Amino acid sequence: MDFVTNGLITKVNSDTFTVKVGSNYIDSKVRGKYRYLNLKPVVGDKVVIDTEKKVIESVLERKNLLNRPPVANIDIALIVTSIIKPNISLNLLDRLIAIVTINKIEPVIIFTKLDLGNIDEVNEINDLISYYNKIGIKSFKNTEINEIKDKIKVLRDEKSEIELFNKEENIKRNRILDAKNKIEAIERQSEDILNTIAKYEKQLKIAKRLSLLMIDEQVKKVKQYLNKVSIEFTKIDEETGEVYDIYNIKYNGRDYDKLSKSYKTRADIEIANLINKVTNINIPIFIDD
Repeated sequence: MDFVTNGLITKVNSDTFTVKVGSNYIDSKVRGKYRYLNLKPVVGDKVVIDTEKKVIESVLERKNLLNRPPVANIDIALIVTSIIKPNISLNLLDRLIAIVTINKIEPVIIFTKLDLGNIDEVNEINDLISYYNKIGIKSFKNTEINEIKDKIKVLRDEKSEIELFNKEENIKRNRILDAKNKIEAIERQSEDILNTIAKYEKQLKIAKRLSLLMIDEQVKKVKQYLNKVSIEFTKIDEETGEVYDIYNIKYNGRDYDKLSKSYKTRADIEIANLINKVTNINIPIFIDD
């Protein structure tokens, strides 16, 4: 009898790993090579396990991995945020969306405490929900419990499909996979490809926000080399949360276009010095009046 099969890690306690195989849960250890290489499996890992020896033989390829907390193969991340007490932070919300999206996780936003907000605040959240839905990020109010349950049901259905796939892998291992199962595997792969194509356009829209966040981080590093000059590349509308591209240079708080020629020259010299320091190349500066 073949005791080697596929399973899913549901719990990690020190060096003991609880693996779900079918409807059973098996407390198991990991093979010595993983301990030697310090490669510790995490919750969510799909593994090959010897159910008789209760030993994890190998960890299958991961779809994604988060470090805090350590968890793998995540399909959906529920991002729950209140609109008041504490007030909503659109910057933090967008950063969380960027993190889960980069890791190929579908973000779902749930807004809470709408009953504590006034009419204007609730209307702003309704506009925000509409905006996120338009760019492909599902958003709900915590009062929309049925919609949230439907989304969870979709996740459970996907989980059932994964369990079915594992059973089919066992059939392959025992060489009794018939033509019907092969066709089903091809259909699932085709569906994954279609879903990837459909999500590609949505991810492009999110990419702009991620790019702007990366620019902000770069600007912070640049500021340490500037004295009286400040440079702005983006601006966030505090009311709508939308991000706009700008390029604004100021000297002592005054717009570059409104500076006199002498102050413009000072600003130019400071920017030139910035380029020298960032590139670590001492390029001579010439001023031609």
